[in-house]
Amino acid sequence: KGVLNLLYQKIKAIADSKGISIRQIELGTGLKTCSIYHWDKIKPSYDKVLLVANHLGVTVEELTK
Repeated sequence: KGVLNLLYQKIKAIADSKGISIRQIELGTGLKTCSIYHWDKIKPSYDKVLLVANHLGVTVEELTK
């Protein structure tokens, strides 16, 4: 769970720094409501992480390191 929580926290921090809400990311990527929020408990697929990374203008590696 620790690694997953770090993924969510990293997404949240980058989104906050860009003035983007988690909901805006979900809308912009076609993800279901609250899906990113649950990534602190449930491992997302690589494709979903890639969608979020692209939306934020970062690499998957930046989100997962």
